[in-house]
Amino acid sequence: MRCWWSLCPYSQESIRVAAAARECGCKVIALTDSTVAPIALAADCTLLFSVESPSFFPSVTAGVAVVEAQVEQLLARKGKDAIRALEQAEGELHRAGAYVAAGRG
Repeated sequence: MRCWWSLCPYSQESIRVAAAARECGCKVIALTDSTVAPIALAADCTLLFSVESPSFFPSVTAGVAVVEAQVEQLLARKGKDAIRALEQAEGELHRAGAYVAAGRG
């Protein structure tokens, strides 16, 4: 299973990556702002979120909430082994220098 986030204007890259994942046998979950978004049309499942905002720019707040809820549900279903795997992956990212060290803005 692979999840992709895409909102208008839609990214060519996300469509290509989702197609490659499908070719490898992965299920594709689209997180998007429209049922007719290109990624949604090729997905096994689509989770919609609103991008409505009083400003000129679309808001991704609802999309982030959907992602957080999905991660929480997956971790709850998979249990402590999944949580340990996530902690291990985060630790590896820290050790590899993927994040700025605390206090070093």
